[in-house]
Amino acid sequence: MQTLSHKRPGTSSPVSPFVRPASGLVREITAWQVFGFNVMNANIGIGLVWLTLLGPGLYPGANLYLAVLLAFVGILPLNLLYVRLAVVFPRSGGDYVSISRTLSPALGFAVNAAAMAYFCLFVGLGGLYTVQYGLTPLARVAAAYTGSPWARHLADRLATPTGTFVVSLAVLAVYAALMIRGGKLYFRAQSAAFVLGTTALAVVVAAGLLLSRAGALAHIDGALARLGAGPVAPLAAGHAVAFSWSATLHAAIWPWIVFVGCYFSVFIAGEVRRPARTQAIGVLGAQTWAAAWLLVVTFALAHLFGQTFFANLAFTPPGKLGLASTPAFAELVALALHHGLPAMTLMAAFTVWGFAWVGPTAMCVSRCLFAWSLDGLAPGWCAKVHGRWHTPYRALAITFAVATVFTALMIYAHLSLLSGMIVMFVEWLCVALVAIVLPGVADRRGFVLPPARRLAGLSSLSWLGVLTVPPVVLAAWLNLTDANSGTSIAHQPRALLLWLAILAGCLAVYRVVAGLRERRGTSLDLAVRLLPPD
Repeated sequence: MQTLSHKRPGTSSPVSPFVRPASGLVREITAWQVFGFNVMNANIGIGLVWLTLLGPGLYPGANLYLAVLLAFVGILPLNLLYVRLAVVFPRSGGDYVSISRTLSPALGFAVNAAAMAYFCLFVGLGGLYTVQYGLTPLARVAAAYTGSPWARHLADRLATPTGTFVVSLAVLAVYAALMIRGGKLYFRAQSAAFVLGTTALAVVVAAGLLLSRAGALAHIDGALARLGAGPVAPLAAGHAVAFSWSATLHAAIWPWIVFVGCYFSVFIAGEVRRPARTQAIGVLGAQTWAAAWLLVVTFALAHLFGQTFFANLAFTPPGKLGLASTPAFAELVALALHHGLPAMTLMAAFTVWGFAWVGPTAMCVSRCLFAWSLDGLAPGWCAKVHGRWHTPYRALAITFAVATVFTALMIYAHLSLLSGMIVMFVEWLCVALVAIVLPGVADRRGFVLPPARRLAGLSSLSWLGVLTVPPVVLAAWLNLTDANSGTSIAHQPRALLLWLAILAGCLAVYRVVAGLRERRGTSLDLAVRLLPPD
């Protein structure tokens, strides 16, 4: 809390002081750091695993390039909207602040809290994907090139539920220690991961464009034979399926999820320098960067292997190949190289995409918990900021504890990755509604909006909200009708009901807390109408 006071001329007594509440967080995050934050959270490497393996396999007839472009155009209004709102509400908590201050405090907390519960799943997923797409393939590639029985044994052990869980706990523990120690330390690690991950993608592109298909498949089969597995060359045989609009639209779900990760910097807006410029560069730059890599890598892999190869690979049980898990594109390219050192280096660099979600998503969850605490919706001690490291260390500790639970659920109970998308669609529709109504209520709520042009009586912000609704509704329909999405009404009704119950439970929590505050003589609804401290 910072207090400023001054005296009237000719008097010795000060006038009533002006009190500026301060959260304890520091605005020190730069545009480059926000860009890297969103790129790593978009997780281009894992997005490409989905697109190249699931796309041809689950959606026969899909044009993957068109799917990427449709997802890019469809989500652009939403990401632009988040950039605009981050300028109006440059506070920790992101859309919790904008929805609670514009529409309803109860609605703002409920949709944001449900979304943060879902985000914790992605924090926990980091360890699982580190094993599945990083360490296990790395050990397998090392075994193929060196003949080491120890490396092969390690690959088999890592692929077990116990091995995966142990590594996941280690990943979460390292990230918790790193992020609690401060933003500067974390962002240095993020920059290193960004360089390594991008280098791995560049090597994949170079290999895809320079190697011959026959030579690459022959070399992969030779490497797999040394593991007692393979061959995979027969999977390249077959004819492409005719183009399908339905398959293309449903395949667009997966690049859509990649582009969703590009706006997460709005949740840490209370620590961002020059919000208007920084958020625009960080969000829109990350989306453009991600789209470019999705298109270029997909083209290189199609040139090297062909989509038919990936379609057949997706439907081939790994046991039939003599492997514990299906090899993704990075492992295949590594096995196609002619030397062990560059192959293992490629896999080691690609491993960073396995845990890329952990840091950015954990930071988002902890900042929302921090914002709830400032509003009285969570215990006050959750908003405690470390005096030296300037981090909400208690909120981060809670975030990683919850993520550990989700890690166990995914490994042992097979909780679906996309099972919580329904709460995201509700959240995005609320954000669109905020933009539509905000220009009409800003003056009486005390919000300052940047100058905006008007068309047909609506401001540009309202029009952006209107344009956001159709693609979000379409994406929701694609998810709810796709058996592969994890949130299908017909095929995964229990997962759908689970997350709707979580959403309803968050609303109930708000009502309980509000009732307790009313008994103590304070109105939570009135308190939440004010902007939180910066």
